[in-house]
Amino acid sequence: MRLSLKQLKKMTVKTMSDMGLGSVTDIIFDTDGQSVVQYEVKHGFFEKEYLIHRDQVSGFEEYVMRVYDTAAPQEKKKKERLDIPVHPEPVAMREE
Repeated sequence: MRLSLKQLKKMTVKTMSDMGLGSVTDIIFDTDGQSVVQYEVKHGFFEKEYLIHRDQVSGFEEYVMRVYDTAAPQEKKKKERLDIPVHPEPVAMREE
């Protein structure tokens, strides 16, 4: 399948589990190998752009670029503070 940049920019990017990641906004092109290295993807107007490596792309469908689920941005988990009661043990010092 051959696509122009104009056609590629109209594509929605979705994971294999059908999670929408946004749309292709641009590509990173390798002039030495004459191939696309990465795809710039953006979700919404004010959202941060991120890059999808070509190895993360599983295939193309009509108006959809499918990527592996590992390409989805991971949410940072907040470290939950464990409320474990701490009871200090008395310490005896022995003098000799």
